[in-house]
Amino acid sequence: MKSSSHREHLLITSTSEHEKHFNVERKQVEVVTSPGKTQVLITALCISVICNVLAVVFLAYKEILLKSGAGAQTGHCASLEKNNVCLPCSSKEQFSLTSGETRDIKWVTLCSDEKLCCFESFELLSRLTQIFSLNHTAAQIQREGDTERRPAAHVYIDVNQLKNDTLAWSLGDGYNTAFLVNGVEMVKASLQVPEAGDYFVYSFITFKSPPSRVAVTPSPTFGHYVQRENSALPLTGKQLLLMNRKSRPEGDFSFQSSFLSAVLRLRRHDRISTGVSEINSIYMATMSNFMGLYRV
Repeated sequence: MKSSSHREHLLITSTSEHEKHFNVERKQVEVVTSPGKTQVLITALCISVICNVLAVVFLAYKEILLKSGAGAQTGHCASLEKNNVCLPCSSKEQFSLTSGETRDIKWVTLCSDEKLCCFESFELLSRLTQIFSLNHTAAQIQREGDTERRPAAHVYIDVNQLKNDTLAWSLGDGYNTAFLVNGVEMVKASLQVPEAGDYFVYSFITFKSPPSRVAVTPSPTFGHYVQRENSALPLTGKQLLLMNRKSRPEGDFSFQSSFLSAVLRLRRHDRISTGVSEINSIYMATMSNFMGLYRV
């Protein structure tokens, strides 16, 4: 009896221990195999991996931009370093430089209150300055060369050749300031241009009132005009281009001046001349009456 009771106790104890072990394993399986918690863990792991990959790619791309100087083109913003030389990015578009001249000049965009473009290194400033200097010098030489080749003239009145109410002009002013250059010719008291184009034309005349004792009463106004004619178009005659009419000054030997000027489009071999209403009213002083033109 005693032995049978002992075996029964051992069986009950063993069964109890087995049930406890089974319950623990079942709880562990329930925890591990819970579908909701497993999904959360997998999602968090994927997000972490993606963030790390994106961070690595961004840092690598940023490093490539800084090394290649492409920051100014992509809008990348770099930090200002010591010895950087910067200028507004908008001014870069005004540089008339070829790609060959600037292939060694790298730019980096700096983000601040105003977007700036900076040299990648301070040494590049001297190279860019040299390029600008050479381009400016070349452009200046070209402008000077163009000016030297433009037709131009400046002449003074010849007081010894005035007759029949026709003005005469001369290169003899005594100071070597009169000239005819690059094809302009003096033809019958007119300036003839060698080629068609836009010309600045001017004429200056000084006139006076006669003394009161003179019996002849002059016109109350004085006329001054600039006209054009062309030998290739004889039927057109003289064409009035500019005109001014002024009241005579009061008093004996009072003086007044008239100045006409304009940019005119002239034909090849057009002749420009100056006329007045009364040649006797002109003040006979060489430096007080002149005319000229030059191609613009």
